[in-house]
Amino acid sequence: MAWLGRGEQWTEKDFLLTLAYTEYLEGMHSCGYPRHVCQHPDNAGGWFETEVVTCYATEAIDLETSSEGYKPEPGGALVAVYKRDLSKDPLPPGNGR
Repeated sequence: MAWLGRGEQWTEKDFLLTLAYTEYLEGMHSCGYPRHVCQHPDNAGGWFETEVVTCYATEAIDLETSSEGYKPEPGGALVAVYKRDLSKDPLPPGNGR
C-alpha cells in the first residue's frame, strides 16, 4: 500500500474514492457541466441559456491588472485575498451560487 503524508497507509477505500473522483473530474467539461450533458447532440439548439454572474475575486484581479502602470514582478502571480472578517461581519444568507 502507498503512504499518506502523515505516515498513514492508504486503504482500499482511499484508492477507490480517489479513482471515483478522478473519473468524475475527467467527465467534466470546462464549462462546469458533465461532458455527457453539454456535448450530447440532443441538447443542441437552445437547451442552455446564459446569464451574467460576477466573481468579485476575479473583479479585483481585473481591476488591478487593468490599472495604468500595472507591471507584475517576474514570476509573480496575482491572487485575490479575502479580507472580510466573517466573525465580525458575516455574510447574509442567500445570493451565493
